Amino acid sequence: MFDCPGCGRRIEDPSKGWCSGCGVHLRWKPQGGLSSNDKVWLFFGNIFLSPLLGVILYFVWKDEKAQKASDVCSVTILAFVGTLLLVFVLALFGSN
Repeated sequence: MFDCPGCGRRIEDPSKGWCSGCGVHLRWKPQGGLSSNDKVWLFFGNIFLSPLLGVILYFVWKDEKAQKASDVCSVTILAFVGTLLLVFVLALFGSN
């Protein structure tokens, strides 16, 4: 189900090809995007796995490449804080 782009009426069966309210031609295509559950897993995976990778790289490089390890640590912390701020702003103002 979706709304008609012409009149806004709820279309129950888009396979007819036209809106019964205003007669506009419908170009409906089924979409095979990610499900809501997949989006949630990707979101939380990015929030928690990216910092984990940063911590692992820090410990791998801390003795041999101290500057690179420090940079990775800084970027990881900034990315994590930025993500948390983004989540807070989206929760505060709401998004669809």
